[in-house]
Amino acid sequence: MKTNTFLVLAGWFFAAAAVGQDIDVKLATEKPPHYVGVGAVVQLTVKGLDADPEPTCTVQANAPEIRTRLAGISPRIMQRMFQSGNQIRRIEEVTHIVQFRVTASKPGEYEIGPFQISQNG
Repeated sequence: MKTNTFLVLAGWFFAAAAVGQDIDVKLATEKPPHYVGVGAVVQLTVKGLDADPEPTCTVQANAPEIRTRLAGISPRIMQRMFQSGNQIRRIEEVTHIVQFRVTASKPGEYEIGPFQISQNG
């Protein structure tokens, strides 16, 4: 039985943020092998956006042999409280996990992206 494989090369990304906002984006892909016609996951981990509203994420361009579908965006919110002297401080860290399902119709190496992430327009 012959299987065709394809390699997903996750490409550029772009995070649009308000002035002074520190945004961190990490990109990960599912481990190979990847197969023609079977979707592989490309995941962006975005720190520094607000919890609401939910951000939007799009892929700007792809090769015609690649189909990219947004699988979901899910926020993770971690809150910590600590006392410093007579003050109680609360720190909230918001991380959005953005997953795309990428499927190739032909074997080969492909570059995915760039990605555009935006929140509040």
